[in-house]
Parts: sequence; C-alpha cells; structure tokens
Amino acid sequence: MIRNRNFWIKHGKILFGVSFLVIISAFFVPAALFGLFDSWENRLIDLRSACFNRKLPVSKDIVFIAIDKNSLKVLGRTIGQWPWPRGDYIAHRIIDYVMTGQPSIVLFDIAFPEKYTKRPEQEISEQDNILIAATINYGAGFKLSHGMEFHKTKGSYTPDFPLTSEVNFEIKVNDSLSNVAFTKYNDYLLPFYELNSSSTLIHSINHENDTDGFCRSDPLLFKYKRKFYPGIVLRALEARFGLSGYRINGKTLKAGKKDDGVLSIPLTKNGSYRLNFCYDLNEFNVYTAAAIMASSREYDKKDMDSVLVQPDEFKNKIVIIGTTAARLKNTVRTSVMPELPDSYIHLTALSNILMGHNLVELPAYVNIMILILSAASVLLVSFFVKNPVGKNAVIFLYCLVFILVSLLVFRYLGLLVEISITLTAITVTYFCSLLFSYLKRKMG
Repeated sequence: MIRNRNFWIKHGKILFGVSFLVIISAFFVPAALFGLFDSWENRLIDLRSACFNRKLPVSKDIVFIAIDKNSLKVLGRTIGQWPWPRGDYIAHRIIDYVMTGQPSIVLFDIAFPEKYTKRPEQEISEQDNILIAATINYGAGFKLSHGMEFHKTKGSYTPDFPLTSEVNFEIKVNDSLSNVAFTKYNDYLLPFYELNSSSTLIHSINHENDTDGFCRSDPLLFKYKRKFYPGIVLRALEARFGLSGYRINGKTLKAGKKDDGVLSIPLTKNGSYRLNFCYDLNEFNVYTAAAIMASSREYDKKDMDSVLVQPDEFKNKIVIIGTTAARLKNTVRTSVMPELPDSYIHLTALSNILMGHNLVELPAYVNIMILILSAASVLLVSFFVKNPVGKNAVIFLYCLVFILVSLLVFRYLGLLVEISITLTAITVTYFCSLLFSYLKRKMG
C-alpha cells in the first residue's frame, strides 16, 4: 500500500497528464468532428466579422439593379404597385436596356413562378409573351438566367424536374472525393411553365440561415436527387470564367477556366460558401430600377446627355436584378446588419470569390491538434510552475496570445481558427489540474 502511494506521488503527474489528455481527447475530438460547439463558434465568428474585419475593396465587375423603396414609390405613380408589368417594364425597360451595354450575363434574384394574368380569359398574357421573347432572344447567347427556389417541406415526396429544366439547369460535378454533406431539399419552385421551357439558363436564388436565424453562408451548389444544380453565384462565375469540369475535393469546389486556369472555392461542411462581410455595402455598383427605366426612355429618344446610367456601365459586367425594399420582406439577419436585403448575400459571396476574399475553415485535424497542444501546455504550466500567481499569469497570457493570433489570421489571412472549443478545453484542463494538485497534497 505504501509502495503504491509512493509510486503515485512520484509518477502521478505523468500518469494524470497522459490519462487526462486521452480522456479530454475522447470527448473533444468527437465534439469537434460533429460540430457540438458550432453555435458558440458562429457567435464568435460574428464578433470577428463585426469588430475585427478589414474593409476591403468590392469587385467592380458586379452591377446590381435594385428594386428599392424609392423605385416602388416613384414608379408606383405611373405603372402601379409591385409586381410591375413584366413585359413593358422588366423586359423592355430593364433587360433590353442593360443588354445594349453587352454584359457578361444578367441574372434575376427574383423568380416568376406564376403567370402575369390580368384577364382570366387569357392563357398567356401579352406581358408574359414579351418576357418569354426576351428570354429566348438573350438566352440563345447564354446571357440571361432566371431564378428558382429549392424548398424543404414536410413529407417524403420528392418530385422530378421537368426534362427541359434538368437539361438547362443541371451541372455535372464529380463528388467522389467530397467530404461535404449537402443540405437536403425535397421540393422546388420553377418559373412558370412557358418561361421555364424558354430558358436556356436557370439558377437557384436560395440563401440558407443557421439554426439561430442568422445568415452566414451562401449555397453555390444544390444537390437534389443525386444531381447538382447551380446557385446564382456559381451561375455568374460560370459566365465570367467559362467554368467546366466541376469537382469537389474534400471541402473545396474546383472548376477549370476557359483560360486553362483553375478556380478553387472553399466550402463549409454542408456545401455552402462562408461569407466574409468585409465590405462597405455602399461601395457596390448599385443602380435603382427607377434610374434604369428613366435612362431607357432617354436612350430611346437619343438624348444621351439626359441618360442617368450609360449602357457602358454594363460592359462585360455581371448584372444582378433584385429587390431591396423592406416592404417586399426579402431581408436576412447577419452579424453586420439585422435586416440585410438578401440580394446582398449573393453580392457579397460573388465579390468574395472574384476578389479572393475567402474565409477558410481550418481542417478538423488542425483544430484538434491545437486543442490537444493547448491542453498539454496548460498541464505543463500547472505542474511545473510552483508560484500560483505566476501559474495563473502564464495560462492567462497563453489564452490571450491564442485569441490574438486567431484574430490576426482571421483579419489578414481569412483563416477561421475554432476558438470556443479550444478555450473550453483549456478551462477544463486548468480546473482539473487544480483538483489534481489538491488531491496530491492531501495524499502527501
């Protein structure tokens, strides 16, 4: 008995240290792999985004046409309330005018799931026919893409896509090396049949919220019944770079460019793109729908001096048409703004990728190594620094350095180090080491 006690007193630190690291690894490694600390980590990422991010330049290759509060007010006096006649105004005044500037592509961040029918006896209204004609005209050159939505509904029924939609919508992706578990959808909302059948390009306009209601990522790809379909951002990148040969390696989406380069985009574990809110939103190239329509009228009159937005503003640009008016209720909660128009989610993601402002999550094994090394360091300090004040100071300083380094690599390198789980492991290790020291003194 005395011999066992002496052995414990002599070798207890080593035995405790090794045993504790095994136990703490057995708990925290699965916690890291299965995302048990994700809700805490998301809040810390929100804090980093709001308080420690740099303001970086936005991509000037993007133009956003906003159906905003002022446009609804001004145009409401002449053409009526929203939704506006989609032929005379959406097609003729906006799409036709933008296309005179020869953009790379025009994408709708709004959907047309229903026909615009003012007269019940009309099967297809004149307004719909005008929009369909514009879709056929510009779709032939793959310059116009319409929006749709994927849904998560109750029940197990998962309808097939119409054949025409699948041909024009699906993209081939090799995911044999993927570590991504894509969000599951079991329903969809396409443009109304005649418009859908006339479209050569379609994209999803979905965004995704986390369980706490905040939007922190934007899906680039949607997996539906084992096939892949692009979101609005990926469709824009496809037009910009001529992407092909999509593949997912681990949590990275790769695609070949027409100039023989490769575009690599980091993904989250559910296949979305992590947003980097590093922009002053006022820096985006934004024109109101009212300004575009007024410019279109003056352009038709050949009065170029009165044109507010010149067609050259759209030359080789990615043009997105969406809504920002609060009354249309298309807003999301983010770390930078409690009610952000959801079109800015897509604008931010697109600018992030075009400018290389990606946020990259460290691989799980790297975060686990940091966690274990941090716990081991705390144990060493607890065992070998005798002075209690000095011991606490060193551990506190270690935590500060860890947090500071995590903030710096986030700010300047766009790397996301998991802070919450490591600080939790450090705290648990510290108090367990104090308990061990107390029990050892009692036995000694």
